[in-house]
Amino acid sequence: MKSILDKEGIPSEIISKEPNRGNLVARIKGNGKKKPILLMGHVDTVGPFAAAIKDGYLYGRGVFDDKSNVIAALQTLLMIHRAKIPLDRDVIFLAESGEEGTTGVGIGNRDHS
Repeated sequence: MKSILDKEGIPSEIISKEPNRGNLVARIKGNGKKKPILLMGHVDTVGPFAAAIKDGYLYGRGVFDDKSNVIAALQTLLMIHRAKIPLDRDVIFLAESGEEGTTGVGIGNRDHS
């Protein structure tokens, strides 16, 4: 996703608390009249990561989860940027590495060890 944002000219950065558990943050600046809006989802992969084909269907642990929400948020950010829509607020995109219940490596600030 970082390479897509870079190609589009949207500033972004990866922030990590642990190696290989990066959080991707990007922001399109508005004029500041309104509070920012956050488009987010989590991109963690629940282990063990595996997939199997059974009866013509693909089954995999952790392969879908919140990924569709992350891609929808990324696409929304890209569409806003490409259309050059004037914004009254910043639009922030966050692909975070934590899970709903264990956000310590993502958006949470609690230690879940």
